[in-house]
Formats: sequence, C-alpha cells, structure tokens
Amino acid sequence: MVHGLYTHHGIYFWCGAKDLANQGFRVILYDLRGHGFSTGDSHGFRLDRMSEDLIGLMDGLNIDQALLVGYSFGGTVVVNTAARYPQRVLGISILEASGLNPDPVLEAKDTDRAIQETLDGYSASLGMKLPLRSRNQFSDRVHDLIDAGLLDDLRADAGFFYRLDWSLVRCPAILIYGTSSPYSEDGRWVEAHMPTASCFWLDGDHNMVVRQGKDVAQRLEVFFRSVSGRSQEYPASEDVTEVMDGHH
Repeated sequence: MVHGLYTHHGIYFWCGAKDLANQGFRVILYDLRGHGFSTGDSHGFRLDRMSEDLIGLMDGLNIDQALLVGYSFGGTVVVNTAARYPQRVLGISILEASGLNPDPVLEAKDTDRAIQETLDGYSASLGMKLPLRSRNQFSDRVHDLIDAGLLDDLRADAGFFYRLDWSLVRCPAILIYGTSSPYSEDGRWVEAHMPTASCFWLDGDHNMVVRQGKDVAQRLEVFFRSVSGRSQEYPASEDVTEVMDGHH
C-alpha cells in the first residue's frame, strides 16, 4: 500500500490496512523516500524512481507478485509500476490518484500560506482540529521535500495520466474517487482509458478515502479476492460487487 505526498504509511490505518489484514491478507506498508521514517536518500522523486523503490522493496521481501494499492500520489506510482513491471503486479487499486497536474502547494508563490490553507481544508473535510504539532510537522515536511527537489521532479512527470500508453497497464484494476474530488477529471480519464477497470464514485472529496475507510476496505477486499480467485460471501452493499474473474 503506497501513500501520497507529505504523509506516511500511517494513512492506511484509517483506510483499510487493518481490515484487510484481519481478512487474511499480508499487508505491507512503507514510507516513500523523504517521507515518514524513511532514511537514506531523500532525493529523486520521479515516478520511475518511486517504482524502482517499490520493486526493490518487493525483491527484498522475496515477493514475486503483489496486489498494489495507491492513494493520491501513491496511486500514480502504482499505475506507473503496473505499466513498467506488468509481470510483478497482479492487480491495482487506484484511490484518488492524481494525473500529476500542477501542485497548488508547491506552485504557490506564498508556500507557507498555501500549506496553512491546505491544512485548514483538511481539517474542515474531516471535521477535526489538527494539533499544532501535526501542522508544524506537515509544514516542515513540505519545505524539506521542496529543498530536496520534489517540485522539479513533479514538473518533469506532469500530465502523466494523459501521456501514458494505457495498453501497458494490463492487470485488473479498481478505481475509487470522490464525487467532489479535485482529481475527478483525472479519475474520469482513467475510467475512459481502462475499460476493464471498475470505478466507484463515493460521496466526498479527496479525503473520502479516510472518511469512508471501512467502505473502501470492503471494496478492496472484494476486488482482491476476485483477482486472487478466493471468492467469499460478504454482506451486500449498494454497489459492492466482484469486479471480475481472477486470473494470474
């Protein structure tokens, strides 16, 4: 499970990791370079480098093939990984992934103001007040990533979804986006260019994945069992169905 920019692997404790583990899946969380508790090289944020890190992690854990989940920027990394290393990927779950349009925080003339506005929006979306310590940690993380060259690397990969040859992504896929997400256009593009993928639109914005974590986890579980061939009966939900017959 691959997290997004400025956060860390802990985001998945809100949206699926524990639920999936409780259902018998081996769930692996890690921090992207320059994020969370990662140590070592904090530079080099191009998508290809991120995919190399992910495959390197799989190699280190002796994992030949895996189901990949990516939230926000992590979803973009997952798509790139499936396109570059199709033999290693059984299926992908794309949660609120960005096509890498300009980042409003990084591109802002007043970075500190943009950071505070982003945090205010996040607090309002989740209906919770962020502690001052968390706000300061987030701000420090953004500045550290800017100093490490993140902005230039994102610019180099800008428009990734719209340049990608989607025929390279041959594995089963599920897309989950919020109806009021700032990345809804990207989601519609992916939906149109991956006809074999199933797309779910849930009520909410970019933080829908956190706010509706239980629902997201259930959809992921049904999809994973379908791909792996381990079908199982679950309580019916309005539009939670098995995505496709699993073959790998």
